[in-house]
Amino acid sequence: MTRGTQQRIRDAALGLLIAEGVPGFSIDEICRRSGIAKTTIYRHWPSVHDLLVDTVASQIEHLPTPDTGSLRSDLGVLFGQVMSMPEITGKRRMMLGLMQAATDDHELRNALNKLTRERSLPVRNLLQHARDRRELGHLPVGRTGVMTLEGTAVPT
Repeated sequence: MTRGTQQRIRDAALGLLIAEGVPGFSIDEICRRSGIAKTTIYRHWPSVHDLLVDTVASQIEHLPTPDTGSLRSDLGVLFGQVMSMPEITGKRRMMLGLMQAATDDHELRNALNKLTRERSLPVRNLLQHARDRRELGHLPVGRTGVMTLEGTAVPT
């Protein structure tokens, strides 16, 4: 499959996700919107969940981890990067809809957990840098929630 074909499918999928949300997200409708055959889509994305997660992932900009020498400055830089992203409100709304749908769907929940862990990497790196510089007091070891800049709690 060419990159152009993949992009047409992702564009159709994104348009559908924005217009109809997760309940209206279907391969049949993506085929109709993109003009691409169902068999072509399934060769690249084995399930509708895979295409759903890939569509969202393709819209998320992966941010570098700032390392200015202080946690306060690092957070300021990262916050500025996030706030300068186009359409952050629409992306947040999409993620909230996906998270709601994932409460009853194990496969989608696993895929979104993987995506969320990847997306939270800059924040986790900032916190580790701050720990290494002894800017943070003792934090409990284990699974703790970290509030990302998008406002979504993610496990660490």
